[in-house]
Amino acid sequence: MTVVGPSGSGKSSLVRAGLVPELASGRLPGSSDWLTVTMVPGAHPFDELATALGTIASGSLGELAAELRSDVHGLLRVGKRLSQDFDTDVLLVIDQFEELFSLVTDNKVREAFIESLLEAMDDPHGRLRIVATIRADFFDHPLSLDSLGKAVASAHLAVAVPGPDQLLEAIEGPAAGAGLDLEAGLSHRIISDVRDEPGALPLMEFVLTDLADHADGGRMTWRRYDDVGWVTGALSRRADEVFSSLNEEDRHVAEQVFLRLVTVSDDAGDVRRRVRRSELESLGFDAGALDRVLDAFGSARLITFDRDPITRGTTVEVAHEALLREWDRLRSWIEQRREALVLRRRFTASMEEWEAAGRSEGHLPSEGRLAQFEELGADPSIHLAATERAFLDAALAERDRRRSERRRKRRAILAGFAGAAVVALVLAFTAWTQRNNWRYTCCSRRPTCIDRPVSLPMPTSRTRSTGQSPTIGWSGESQAGVWSTFIPTGT
Repeated sequence: MTVVGPSGSGKSSLVRAGLVPELASGRLPGSSDWLTVTMVPGAHPFDELATALGTIASGSLGELAAELRSDVHGLLRVGKRLSQDFDTDVLLVIDQFEELFSLVTDNKVREAFIESLLEAMDDPHGRLRIVATIRADFFDHPLSLDSLGKAVASAHLAVAVPGPDQLLEAIEGPAAGAGLDLEAGLSHRIISDVRDEPGALPLMEFVLTDLADHADGGRMTWRRYDDVGWVTGALSRRADEVFSSLNEEDRHVAEQVFLRLVTVSDDAGDVRRRVRRSELESLGFDAGALDRVLDAFGSARLITFDRDPITRGTTVEVAHEALLREWDRLRSWIEQRREALVLRRRFTASMEEWEAAGRSEGHLPSEGRLAQFEELGADPSIHLAATERAFLDAALAERDRRRSERRRKRRAILAGFAGAAVVALVLAFTAWTQRNNWRYTCCSRRPTCIDRPVSLPMPTSRTRSTGQSPTIGWSGESQAGVWSTFIPTGT
């Protein structure tokens, strides 16, 4: 089943805080015993899937990931094995399914992952159940794929933006559960502020968390709500406060960090991007400055940290996708560099293809595309990570090698032409010399040989009466022509 809705409409909350607890309570026969694992695709969906299943499966994550990506039946085999081991169904929740289209740059990986899901779902005896959430502005992506589109179209749930009554319940219910209440009228004011805002729930979550942290005697107050700038300004104001507290060097680092934490697309909305901390560290910033920036925005709950499924190192991610829309400063950074950020995404895809091919020279970019990548590398407003710089350097070195090889071949061809011309000149000169030598030899053997014009009578034809063959005669000097030739005298 696919749950689809606008960003911030509560899709994830509906599944994680609604569907999963209901199933755990036994809403369906036997569902109280189901095993539930949750994942987000990220840039490496098979590794993320292995990490999720690894919480209940035996064996190493590496072996599990290798089995999952070995063929289209990998997930089906793992699901059956888990069902047999625990004698129950397995529920796989894939949150933010749009990341499969926004963050996965290798089409073959995306297609293989989708085929694995379809094989597992189509097995009539399988006990693996899959629920995915996806943003509405990405819903056309799975629908445009034949097999996946049919599966999505046959079982999906559309989630609308919550209405006032639902928002009121979302505010006062959790507050009561935490032993808190709100000053009179505050709940309705918050609802009024978020009603026409895109991504209302993340904004409301952020401001309510702040109000709860600063509750006065167990009560969330109007004063604190005014201080944080209300729902519409809370995220942006908090982000600006943190940014303003940084020194000049740290502000530059913060700008580059946030530009790394977003994926800009030319055919869909911008989305947050989860990156390894090691990638940020390889940008060449001062380690202390990077630590201060991450600590400051992390403490303000504007970025979150997790573990990478492959390296087990720290990952960094924007906590609320609404920050991409609400923080004016971040929007300005993105818009000023949108073309470069789109190009960087293509650059990253090309680099990953090269890495997947074992850094083969044949998978380096063509000169036309490389020219664009070279401009990206020279852009002082876009920092490249160490791996990206290595890829660009390798591509430039290969381009220079190819150019040098072409120049060498051109020089060889030109040298061949020049050699042929020299040979032709030598042969011509030799022929001319031999001709002159022949003339000299001819005249030296005949001392009376002269080079003079001679007037000869024009020949005419006549037949003798004796019946002999026709002979050439001369009609007289009046019909003479002038032949200029070598006439040996005395003959």
